[in-house]
Amino acid sequence: MHAKVAQLLKPSGKYLVCDHFAGMNGMKNTDLYMSANEQAQSLKQGGFSSVLCLLKEGGLVLHSASIQ
Repeated sequence: MHAKVAQLLKPSGKYLVCDHFAGMNGMKNTDLYMSANEQAQSLKQGGFSSVLCLLKEGGLVLHSASIQ
């Protein structure tokens, strides 16, 4: 899914992704949820060169991704 978004996004665009994460202060089920770092790596593997964690709160993580 991230790779498809990367293909459609304009060069100056930002892709915001908010999802539950596994780990401390997050979800316990590591079979169902990725860690915040795994989510960031997934965005990079999808073709995004810049991935920033903007917020981690209440078991959710918000990433900003762009192509530079």
